Amino acid sequence: MKEVVVQYPMFSFFPLKHERRVMLPECWQEITGEQLIAITRLKDNLVSDNDFMQMVTGLPRKVIRNLSKFHFWNIVSCFDWASELKPHNQFIIEKITVNKTVLHAPMHKLKKVSFSQFIFADTYFSDFMASQSETDLNRFVAAWYLPRGKKFSEQLMEQSLAVLPQAAKTTRESIALNYLLIRQWLADVYPLIFLKDNGKENEKPKSPDLRQAGGNSGWIKIFEKLVGDDIVNTDKYATLPLHNVLRFLSARIKENMKRK
Repeated sequence: MKEVVVQYPMFSFFPLKHERRVMLPECWQEITGEQLIAITRLKDNLVSDNDFMQMVTGLPRKVIRNLSKFHFWNIVSCFDWASELKPHNQFIIEKITVNKTVLHAPMHKLKKVSFSQFIFADTYFSDFMASQSETDLNRFVAAWYLPRGKKFSEQLMEQSLAVLPQAAKTTRESIALNYLLIRQWLADVYPLIFLKDNGKENEKPKSPDLRQAGGNSGWIKIFEKLVGDDIVNTDKYATLPLHNVLRFLSARIKENMKRK
């Protein structure tokens, strides 16, 4: 975190200045959900300078109104690092509240995420990146954000999907931006499965290596190969922990590479 000292006049007619200290993030790991939303809104030109400043600093509006352009430039420049994607292993926005419904993101490092949940979420994400459709965006978020303690199912995802359109669109878009960071992390952990992009925020993410020939149905084809003839136990394969499956796939790829 970086400490920034903000000095501003207490009154326009009074020479003495008041001082406030704020802590600003220096990387994705230090950012808050509100700051992530502020960055998303700024990129889309959906936020005023004053609103952005309040969201990232937490300073009162009366203080922000007294800041000079120099102050604004200095604080905004502290977020230059956000133009480049870096690996991050968790969802920064931990929950979405819509009326009385509270939907929670998965645990950090995608712990307790099943392979089927990942298949749905990642496929809908690819659809959204291709279409930029709000419908695909909602499906992507609904696949990840569920009631606390509930295991993923298509029925539960549909319940989340029913309320998500009422949440702010920039919140949902911020989650998509966040997922680009998670993809970068997955590419670091499983380089044989995921292709890492160049880290630029305006680049579309590359599909996992195993999916190059299959398009958005690639994960389904991989799932079908895992199940094979053991159709009776299809549900058991669907509920396997994501990382168990990815480690198994990585090991199989290594074996195939040795045989060639």
